[in-house]
Amino acid sequence: MESDEQHLPLRRGTSRYDEAIALENSVRVIRKARGRSNPEDFAEGTPEWHAVVESFLIDLLWASGNDLHDIGE
Repeated sequence: MESDEQHLPLRRGTSRYDEAIALENSVRVIRKARGRSNPEDFAEGTPEWHAVVESFLIDLLWASGNDLHDIGE
């Protein structure tokens, strides 16, 4: 049987939660270093925010080792 840490939702105080936050923060820093925006740079719900959120999620998938060619299939 798998442990609770291997299932969503992630809970604060678990190692998986800490890993997820570290990955998110890494992607935010990399995007800023490359001159790209992060979701908090725009008002939530605006067209710009939606575009950046989509781009940010793609970067998160890439950073977590997912094959980006499978996106949208």
